[in-house]
This record gives sequence, C-alpha cells and structure tokens, in this order.
Amino acid sequence: MPIRKLTRESHNFTDTILSCMGDGIISVDLTSKIIYMNIAAENIVGWKANEAYGKDFNIVFPVFKSDIGVRLESPIARVLKADTMVGLENNSIIITKDGIHKYISASCSPIRDSSEVTNGVVVVFRDITKLKTLEIEHLNEENNLKTIFNHA
Repeated sequence: MPIRKLTRESHNFTDTILSCMGDGIISVDLTSKIIYMNIAAENIVGWKANEAYGKDFNIVFPVFKSDIGVRLESPIARVLKADTMVGLENNSIIITKDGIHKYISASCSPIRDSSEVTNGVVVVFRDITKLKTLEIEHLNEENNLKTIFNHA
C-alpha cells in the first residue's frame, strides 16, 4: 500500500483529529524528546505541550510501580529495544507535574516511515485512576467481609 505524503491541509486535519481524541497522545523522536502532545495528554500529565516540546519523555511521563514506588524502565526504551508495541505493567502510575499520582494504561508503538525504518515512538494512554480506586475499594471491602465472616 503506497504511503501518501501529508500536504499542509491534510497535516492540519490530522492534527485536529489527534487533538480531539480523549486518550492522551505523546510522540517522541529516537532520543526520547517530545515532538507532539495532544490536549488530553496535557490534561493528564499536567504539562502544556509548548512546555514539553523537546523535553525528555521520562521527565514529562515518569512511570512508577504503584505498590512499591520503584521507577520503571521507560516504555520508549522498551519499544526501541524490542522494535515492537509494548504496554505498561499492571499498577503503573505517573507523577504529574503537580505531584499527583495517576494510574495509567498505555500502548506504546514504534513510528515507522514508508521504508519501515523506526524514527520515533507514539504513546497512547489514559488516566484509569477512578477505575483503579474502585477496584481497590472493592478488594478492601471483600477482604473486610471475609474477615467478618471468618470471625463469626
């Protein structure tokens, strides 16, 4: 399938589409420097796109294991090593610019040109904090009921 070159008009249209998506989108070059960020990404990570452009992805999107607080390997590095799509580990969080911890679900994929050469990575992610909070509350309640039942 031939690759179409983007005209200025189609580039603007593509940018408009990406800015309207509910999922956060960040793309980086091969050195992990941010080259694109949509509005949803701004809202999730707490950085404005113009502040984040050119910054290292790991500064804007620091990923940690929630239960032990250990920083995880950058998903960008993992994609570039494997040269394939990767996801985040379960219970991954980011710490926003304002210091807020948010549970995140993400898919990270290589960006390839028409010759199949990887020239960057795109990360599509969403804030799943509300869902994780409900899940944790449910598990706690279940454990409380089991304890009550066992003592009865």
